[in-house]
Amino acid sequence: AIGFVFQETHLFPHLSVAANIAYGLKRSGRRRQEFSLDQVVGILDLGGLLARAPGTLSGGERQRVSIATALTQQPTIWLADEPTNHLDLHHQVAVMELLNQQADNGAAVFMCLHDLNLAARWCDHLLLLYPDGELCFGPAPAMLVPEALERLYDQKLVVAQVNGAPVFVPG
Repeated sequence: AIGFVFQETHLFPHLSVAANIAYGLKRSGRRRQEFSLDQVVGILDLGGLLARAPGTLSGGERQRVSIATALTQQPTIWLADEPTNHLDLHHQVAVMELLNQQADNGAAVFMCLHDLNLAARWCDHLLLLYPDGELCFGPAPAMLVPEALERLYDQKLVVAQVNGAPVFVPG
């Protein structure tokens, strides 16, 4: 199965949060579920939202429901466009840890990130897409260098090391 996480969420507006997540469980087609509904709800901190309609949720809450729905389908491939979009720091870390765990368990995780610090902390390979159409792909340490990133973002950067990972700030 392929799990899609879009930058803008695609939830069923007429269904509750619980029903949206359960829809993913039904659509997975797997007899044995790796995650129960309760586990998914716990992992993504959705317990207080289950009875609500998507239209009453914040952007970050909708994003977590979308990720929960994808998770229930037990994808072997994740395609995620800005999966941390609209999330506060705590939930950004939780989502990145979840996706990292999925990769550790054998899933292929491809994501688009504009946050250099999340990419530096969580990604093992990067594909940089330059405005002129040039593509550069390689291991994260080789790609996360000011020369490559300043040209990509047209922005001077300062790099510091924090807990063994580079942290980028505008220079």
